Amino acid sequence: MTPEKWWKEAIVYQIYARSFKDGNGDGIGDLNGILTKIDYLSWLRIDAICLNPIFDSPNENNGYDTSDYYTIHTEYGKQEDFDDLLKALHEQGVKLILDIVVNHTSNEHYWFQEAKKSRENIYYRYYLWWPEEDGEPPERESFFDNPGKGWTYNLQTNSWYLHYFSPAQPDLNWENPAVRKEIHNIFRFWLQKGVDGFRLHDISFISKDIHFPKITKKIIEHKYQGEWSHYYAQGPRLHEFLNEMRVEVFDHFDAVIIGEAPGILAENALSFVDPQRAELDVFTHFEGIGMGYVSGEFRNVIPHTYDMRIFKNIFSRWNDVFLNIGWGTIYLGNHDQPRMVSRWGNESPEYRKSSAKLLLTFLLTMRATPFIYNGDELGMTNISAAPGAGDDSRTPFPWTGDDGCGFSSAEPWISMDPNCVFINQEASMRDPDSILHYFKKFVLFRHSCKTLVYGNFIQLNTEDALYGFIRSDEKARLLILLNFSDQRVSYIMQPLLVNPIKVLINNYSDVRINEKNLEMLPYQALIVDLS
Repeated sequence: MTPEKWWKEAIVYQIYARSFKDGNGDGIGDLNGILTKIDYLSWLRIDAICLNPIFDSPNENNGYDTSDYYTIHTEYGKQEDFDDLLKALHEQGVKLILDIVVNHTSNEHYWFQEAKKSRENIYYRYYLWWPEEDGEPPERESFFDNPGKGWTYNLQTNSWYLHYFSPAQPDLNWENPAVRKEIHNIFRFWLQKGVDGFRLHDISFISKDIHFPKITKKIIEHKYQGEWSHYYAQGPRLHEFLNEMRVEVFDHFDAVIIGEAPGILAENALSFVDPQRAELDVFTHFEGIGMGYVSGEFRNVIPHTYDMRIFKNIFSRWNDVFLNIGWGTIYLGNHDQPRMVSRWGNESPEYRKSSAKLLLTFLLTMRATPFIYNGDELGMTNISAAPGAGDDSRTPFPWTGDDGCGFSSAEPWISMDPNCVFINQEASMRDPDSILHYFKKFVLFRHSCKTLVYGNFIQLNTEDALYGFIRSDEKARLLILLNFSDQRVSYIMQPLLVNPIKVLINNYSDVRINEKNLEMLPYQALIVDLS
């Protein structure tokens, strides 16, 4: 068994601050708003919250374009508000993890404002440039730019700067020791305040081959599975930089380092989280997040259009990656993805509750640290009138069924989902059969059962729609059955089960047994004690 750590046992609750709770009446969620909901966060019994970036930013990309790492964005509050929130969370036994981006900054950051003035400016080397005298820069793809060019020309320096994302997000030059020292100091500043860790956004991209070899689309297609992210994650000094960060900073604090690592395949993941290498603590992968989309779009996700065979293969395989060493995360939704129940379950009135409970069961029974996105514990759905891709999951958190649904006394920065009049926290608290109460019950169950954290994982051979597996250790042997469909599915009980079966968790009120078969209802989730 891998060594026990708090961050392996933790249930992490991701908060998109801009949409969680408005504390000052300007229509934008903020830190004081979160502070007013400390009792709710404590009641949930989650172990940590992870805040999307709250640093100063022009918000060209959802706060992932930082203009000052030491300052709280004015829309979210002040440094004192952060200190108050951190103190209140710790008093309730809840840890705080900050989402931070150090692959790039905003183009409004002081470093870049200076860098673009002159090649002689000391900050010029804080970024990555291609001089005009060397001709057109080699092809590099930008994930957000259209038509996808990863270089933008700067007239003052007669050179192009590199940006893997939008032109408003120039990539940092990690080859420059001064840049790495700056980043280390940023980490120390927040760790000394008492934060409990960081989620390092796109950390697998920080190292670049600064000779910028010619890379064609044909090479990307044949060598990197057609994904630029796979090439970008192969930087020559990536592991060196991560080890240096660990030794210089994180070894001196009791904090968790969670690496969001696009472009890294399962076979390479252990090189990031093997404790002997002293790099990251926890690995977050991207495989599988493209399933279920219609023509690659965030919106109009048709329930259950993804292939369950692929789904099971991906998550079971990633479980096996960290079987003996290392650790991973698991999530089904966040601020950039459609709402969990709309994408992976079924948001129809008939099945919204059962499918949301099923998905929460899945997240909390896999061998990884689960991240629960705020609102998924209520079964929030995609909003049909979202103004842009990704906005489905950024609609404000519904606290009540009144006008404004308890988020703000002013018009919110983005439209409330009209269904907030019946999908809200207040109504969920009143309903003993709500998704919220099921989630709370399951959180308590998982906290009392380390088998679900550290236990062995064995996938069972079941019908495509049914995901069945066993979690076991010397203390317990648990059978988990998850029906990911709106159809009834039969599971042959023997030799695993005997009558009467001991059901520990069930998102329905009954269990249907017909001779030797266990009849799984649509979106039913069961945990059966086989001990």
